[in-house]
Amino acid sequence: QHAILMGWASELPVLVKMKNLTKEQQPHSDDPDFWDVWTRKDADGKLVERTANWEAVVKEWQQN
Repeated sequence: QHAILMGWASELPVLVKMKNLTKEQQPHSDDPDFWDVWTRKDADGKLVERTANWEAVVKEWQQN
């Protein structure tokens, strides 16, 4: 697992390597697989869509 760190965090692009996380350290999330959402296809080639209720997000963020 490699990533390129760039932008405000680094003056020059830097290649970084991430450590593998144990099962206990991994997020417990129902979020869809990032790559499937990014490519809009799952491993079987079926269409993957992710929708967001932006009005609900805005209302939650604006609560005091």
